[in-house]
Amino acid sequence: MTTWRDISLPGRSEVWRQLRGLRATPPGEAGKDTERTAIFQSSLEQSQQFMLAAEGAGYATRALQLFYAISQGGRAIAAVSNRLPQTTSIPDPKNSSKIHSRTIPWRLKGHGIRAVRTSVQNVADITVQADLNGLMPGVAMALGVDPLPPRDDIRIGDAWSLVPELVSVPISKQGKIRTLAYEDARIFPTDKEGTCRIMIANFDRDAARECGEDDTILRKFLQHYPTLSTVEVPDQVANSSRWTDNGRPGLRTELRWTKGDLPGDLREAASRLLATKYRGPSDLWVFPKLGAMTGPIHPLLTWWVILFALSIMTRYEPDHWSRMITIDQSPDANAIEHLLDQAIDVVPTLLLEALKVAST
Repeated sequence: MTTWRDISLPGRSEVWRQLRGLRATPPGEAGKDTERTAIFQSSLEQSQQFMLAAEGAGYATRALQLFYAISQGGRAIAAVSNRLPQTTSIPDPKNSSKIHSRTIPWRLKGHGIRAVRTSVQNVADITVQADLNGLMPGVAMALGVDPLPPRDDIRIGDAWSLVPELVSVPISKQGKIRTLAYEDARIFPTDKEGTCRIMIANFDRDAARECGEDDTILRKFLQHYPTLSTVEVPDQVANSSRWTDNGRPGLRTELRWTKGDLPGDLREAASRLLATKYRGPSDLWVFPKLGAMTGPIHPLLTWWVILFALSIMTRYEPDHWSRMITIDQSPDANAIEHLLDQAIDVVPTLLLEALKVAST
């Protein structure tokens, strides 16, 4: 079913036209250094060619092309960012009490992520770990966002729930912590000083039912969302005014401004504090943290994790992968096909948005 959101989002041809338009005059640091320029241009060309190859590939191999499309796009992001090189402190892998100072270059090597569990029956149970070094954590630095917690097991079923496009076609055993829809048109001042009422939706139905009217459980649940630490759960609100359900459970709650009076542009200020721009300036979502992260996960990293895991299955576990995508037998096959179709539209847009952030 096509939604108003679908209509408002740019198509992939338009996005690739914008990306190609950057090539002659690279943004950010890539426009100041010939080596960065060469990496930026060649990486974007390879990213597009991998994506075009993915469009023509079947589901048996498409994840492989998609992963390399996002990976090469990540090299372009690193090339434009003035946040790289960056010196950071890294624990000694053999002795966590020792801290080493290490410079992360803009020219990144290695994936920065590895698979730790792939011989599984369900796609949700594939498990990966982020590394301290490499492309994926380097891209997080280039964007100025939290990297994934290194050496924490990341279950693909938990990452799957964080992709907005995948809500309508779930996999079995996926996590209850979803990315929440932020409805910026439904922000209203209240009669309490420095407070406005907001609406967030897309809760997992079971999670919403468990929270119900229990403030303690609800507040604990909202701790998964770092930006929602600034919201208040109104005390003793009737069920009819706290929760809504128009196909995806929504929560009415309140944002209290620490400096008292509400700002003039209420919608813009609230959106900036709480939401992440996903595929456009009005496509706003509240992303949770994953594992030991302190901030919300960046959507590009979410897709990166999933596509890496599926590409590993394609390459090294072809028998398990073939079973998972057999539409007549696997209950997850339809959802996997949906993800691999959606990625062709979503990934280029995320790369374009990330390049804008990294180059400023």
